[in-house]
Amino acid sequence: MRKMGAKFLTGRWESPWASDPFLKIRIAIEIDTRSVVILHHFADHGWRRFRPEEDTYVRDLINDEIDAAVECPEDYGLNATGVIPAAWSNDEANPVPELPEDDGDSNDNQSELACTCCERWYRDGSVSECECA
Repeated sequence: MRKMGAKFLTGRWESPWASDPFLKIRIAIEIDTRSVVILHHFADHGWRRFRPEEDTYVRDLINDEIDAAVECPEDYGLNATGVIPAAWSNDEANPVPELPEDDGDSNDNQSELACTCCERWYRDGSVSECECA
């Protein structure tokens, strides 16, 4: 049952990646159009937009379940609301920094720029240098 005046569903979505099951994802769905209007993940101590290829992948997975989520939002842990929180805007979410393209020779020492615990985050573009020091 839709709450009076509710235009959106907001909340968290389950991580689609088995290798990162605790990834925090926040989502806002416009109820009338059944479309995802906000999609961010929590990385590098802040909410970030997904890279385009990841965004497309996650949106496709959500779109497969969007009708069920709109019909029974409580089953998905979503809340009906009239407005999306201002802090959720795409302007507030920082894009993940892009790394230079790997051209073979110039990035041979890339793994030396991050320790083993930060290497994954560095390669994903979430950090620009080791943050353990």
